[in-house]
Amino acid sequence: MSQIKEYSIVQLLVHPKIRESVIPYLKSEFFRVDEAKYFYIAISNKIFDNVIPDAATFSIELHKIPNVTELSVIDCLNILKGATREYSSEDEINIRIKIIEDFIRECKLTRVIYNVVNSKDSSKIGDPQHYNQLVDAAQFSISREEFLDLSNPEVLARSQEESLPPGGVIMRSKYSVINKNLTYKGFKYGDVILVGAETGVGKTTYMINEGAYFVDQGFKVAHVFLGDMEVFDAGVQYIACWSRDELVENIASEYEKFYTPDIRSRFKNLKIQAYPSDSITIYELISKLKVLRRQFKFDMLIIDYDANLQESTDSMYKEGGTTYSQLKGFGKSSHATMIASQIKPAYWGTEYLPKEAPNESSKKQMHVDMMFLIGRNPECRLIGTSHIAKVRRGQDSKTFRLQFKYHYGKIEEISQEKYDQILATWKARDTKGDLIIDGMSG
Repeated sequence: MSQIKEYSIVQLLVHPKIRESVIPYLKSEFFRVDEAKYFYIAISNKIFDNVIPDAATFSIELHKIPNVTELSVIDCLNILKGATREYSSEDEINIRIKIIEDFIRECKLTRVIYNVVNSKDSSKIGDPQHYNQLVDAAQFSISREEFLDLSNPEVLARSQEESLPPGGVIMRSKYSVINKNLTYKGFKYGDVILVGAETGVGKTTYMINEGAYFVDQGFKVAHVFLGDMEVFDAGVQYIACWSRDELVENIASEYEKFYTPDIRSRFKNLKIQAYPSDSITIYELISKLKVLRRQFKFDMLIIDYDANLQESTDSMYKEGGTTYSQLKGFGKSSHATMIASQIKPAYWGTEYLPKEAPNESSKKQMHVDMMFLIGRNPECRLIGTSHIAKVRRGQDSKTFRLQFKYHYGKIEEISQEKYDQILATWKARDTKGDLIIDGMSG
């Protein structure tokens, strides 16, 4: 069976276009049958670039291979003779490329599994490096991308269509300053949005507010919590966003009262899951999300937050880049991703956060389309400043003021005048009692 399979694989290499697509990924060690290996070595020669080998020249190249026998040369020439020279369409060619792609993936997986099973050092059985190699092998694919001719208006229109949600509708942020400073006036498929803040300032609240707003626009949202957030608590926070100035604690204690038909209909466009910290890697999470996409084609993926993913590399610095690059690739042409990140301790207590503030920021910035940072006023916990620290398409270095309505599960965009008013009231408050601003105790 191995001989027949390997013969059929190398026979496909006779077609120049198939060979050109797969040769960079094939290796001689993938072939266990000598004749298949010899055929691969000979046909990989540069003299056969863009041409179908003739028998005479191919025989000469076969005889140059060390230890090749005359019988093996005859077998290889018979393989060449039986090969298909032409295919009726590009689809037919792509089907053959896919067959070779599956063969390479199988070879890569077999090799990794063999190395793990036969590892003499038992301590390396659970080595993250082995896991990464296994994932890379399982996810192997042959790139079939071609350069695009933008002089063709259909190509340009199609490229825009692929990056936008159905109907070309942009996912608008709840916050007007963000929309104003983005080229598309909102988020599109493929975008990765990093939300950075100190613990307890409002990363989770901000992303739930955005998630609720996306649902209100008719988009589908998948929200993943990593850490101590439970699904019920998340549901309560979403209900709070959709309710008018209702205390989160009141909703939690009497949720049936607020769980109206309107709220239930909104939840149909929202899927929530929670995992404990360090219980799932980025590869495992993406695998689960791919399963979800079969039944629920979400437009926005929200992850809270990156540091609570289980590490799959031995370097935290490298891990940050890996997580974001995987999410970037996963979201291309299918959804946008919003992910929370902790900021470095050096920036704790800082209201205006620079783009260097998030942990492993330099690695993450390569893959991020927008970096949105939230800092709280050091004197008044009810107000703060947001900084659009990086934008790939649009204007960055923009700031606006926020009001934190923690008890209501909301973060609101406010004017500088409102910000100054709240700060002045806070400073002048009666130290013997609580400050009440817009119904919030401070």
